Amino acid sequence: MFVFFFFFYRIVIAATVDLVVVVAAENVVTIDTSRSVLQARRVVVALSPSLVLDIAFDPPLPVGRQCLGQHAVMGCAIKVFCVYRKAFWHEHRSGSKRPHLAPGVIPGPVLNIFEMEINQQPALLGLIVGDFAREMSQLPKETLACLVMHQYASLFDHVGQADAIPDHVVIRRWTQPTLTKPTDDFSHAPLASAFVTQFAKLPPPPNALSVTDIVVDALDSFYSRGCYANVFPPKVLTSVGSSLMQPVGRVHWAGTETSTEWNGHFEGGASAGKRAAIEVLHALDSSTAETMAGAAQARSKL
Repeated sequence: MFVFFFFFYRIVIAATVDLVVVVAAENVVTIDTSRSVLQARRVVVALSPSLVLDIAFDPPLPVGRQCLGQHAVMGCAIKVFCVYRKAFWHEHRSGSKRPHLAPGVIPGPVLNIFEMEINQQPALLGLIVGDFAREMSQLPKETLACLVMHQYASLFDHVGQADAIPDHVVIRRWTQPTLTKPTDDFSHAPLASAFVTQFAKLPPPPNALSVTDIVVDALDSFYSRGCYANVFPPKVLTSVGSSLMQPVGRVHWAGTETSTEWNGHFEGGASAGKRAAIEVLHALDSSTAETMAGAAQARSKL
């Protein structure tokens, strides 16, 4: 796994960590990387639990921590950025008029829409996740762009109108179908397949439509294996979830999956990093039981 090391105000990047050895008698942690061997008094591992299994630990991690990684599943996601000349969707926001969706009906693959600006142009960011992302990842970029474009136009009552045609579409994919486990009864796979069939007869995108498809490369895929974070099947967190944040000797855990708020988001990762840093500071100040109590109190405040 790629890890960033901070020491003497230096950052070592692109160093693949293979082994973490905790020498209890010497109060030292040794980290074997592809570039060098490092030593520290404490280590913070900020990785998804499933990716932690790629690192060898000596002594081995407790059973609870290993179970988390063995059962965790990395999600799948596609981001679709549609850049427009004008924010046509504002016209639909007058008074109390808002996009209305019938209960249980999703008019397309995008489940979350965010308004933003790209190069000072209005844009809509759509998130396609889970089974939808796996299904849509098989489509050509032009078809996917056309599908999302029509969904936005339908949501804001602008079907067939020129201002609902984006100047440019950027697609970013984090999908690894072969690395995901079978879905359960809550699967959206039938809906996703229905959308592909339903929108197969859509008119082709305008000739002027520009589509950029950014597929995560093999190296990026190996070190992320999906997006945005690990999810856990039922009963995993209720049985071994306490191991997510619990330090293992001189090894501390961070990463968005260990956050109690905004789990899976950037804010969750930042909060988890702060919590882990407080733990390390308390541990370095003293090795007494009071230090461990302080670390537990710090975790409870985040």
